[in-house]
Amino acid sequence: MKKIFVVLTALLCVVFSAQAELNKKEVLTRIGQRYSGIEGISGKYEVSMSTMGDVMKMPVNFWQKGKKLKMDMSMNQPGMPEPMEMSILIDGDKVIQYQKMMNTVITIDINKLPENMRQQMKQQQGFMMNDAVVNQLYQVLDKVTIEEKTKGGKAYYLITVNDLSTMGNVASSVGMQGNQDMFKKMLMWVNTVSLFPEKIEFLKDTDTPGMWVDILNINTAPFSDSVFKLDIPADAKYMEM
Repeated sequence: MKKIFVVLTALLCVVFSAQAELNKKEVLTRIGQRYSGIEGISGKYEVSMSTMGDVMKMPVNFWQKGKKLKMDMSMNQPGMPEPMEMSILIDGDKVIQYQKMMNTVITIDINKLPENMRQQMKQQQGFMMNDAVVNQLYQVLDKVTIEEKTKGGKAYYLITVNDLSTMGNVASSVGMQGNQDMFKKMLMWVNTVSLFPEKIEFLKDTDTPGMWVDILNINTAPFSDSVFKLDIPADAKYMEM
């Protein structure tokens, strides 16, 4: 009888484990289906980052359609008299960055970059929960946990990536290039109704986020391609990287 009980317990553990794995796949499938068929997406988010006791904030407006992504951002760095305004356009072949304070345009030919850097650029050509990110989550399910949580009276799927190094250059998807190696863990708060993320947190060695992203608005209504035109003054200086 004791042996039968042990065997049944083991079988139940296998069943529950399989169900937990299936639930993760089901949630990611639902999120992926939410994005399918969307031609363009736009919105606003704010990136906050702790640095030497201060918090640096960067509000970002973004528009993404196909291979084109535009971000207008304003970086409020502690000690600076005014924010540093910047616009970035990624069109599939080139990255064009205009820095307003320096009146400088920096262009990068993506096709001339090494393969690993081209792949990183591709990750920047879509919003945080696009197909590429969902597919990455599928591939590292053993490093991912998904829980149902309530926060501020709203229900969320809390998606935790316990080893951020398996997710490629995810931080760059929100305009924070070069910050990937600073963090080990990522928490994504996805609204269970809209299936869009509302908050993303990056952690290093503590439970306190070192960087977090508050997604303030997401819009899937059609918009004109004219938004992808950068407003660059005629006297701007140009640099090609």
